Amino acid sequence: MWLKLTRETGRFKPQIARAGFFQSDAEEANILRLNIPMHYGVYPMVSGIKPFFSEVYCL
Repeated sequence: MWLKLTRETGRFKPQIARAGFFQSDAEEANILRLNIPMHYGVYPMVSGIKPFFSEVYCL
């Protein structure tokens, strides 16, 4: 139930992955959701630990 509520009430924040890499602190993050349009032709590789996470977009 908590997961469903979190997914339904959360908002996406647009971010830019410079040179295919994005890193941010995770202070406000309870759950990480990605919304990447199919026409970008990439898939995310996400790694993280408690204080921060990083994403690398691969072709």
